[in-house]
Amino acid sequence: MTNPIRVAIVGCGRISDLHQMGYRGRDDAKIIAVCDTNKAHAKKKAREWGVEKVYSDYKQVLEDKDIDVVELLTPSSLALPDDHSGSRGRKAHLGTKTDGTLGC
Repeated sequence: MTNPIRVAIVGCGRISDLHQMGYRGRDDAKIIAVCDTNKAHAKKKAREWGVEKVYSDYKQVLEDKDIDVVELLTPSSLALPDDHSGSRGRKAHLGTKTDGTLGC
């Protein structure tokens, strides 16, 4: 068996609960980190989901070499600033935005 894809969820709002359910019980992917600007909320989700790494700044997520995929679940009104571009070659980004932006 190959190593599972290591996922970070950025944005721990209501939709994150639905997304994390998609990783539950999988052998090929695992949530290893959560990130939210409200660190207390991120810690709560981490406890609920059995995740060890908690961040309050997406830049920390992008710098974490253990993370393969970043799932962006932030409001559409927020967008990654241009300084995220260096991470694009190192991590896959998943998101639900339809306006062409990457939320964060």
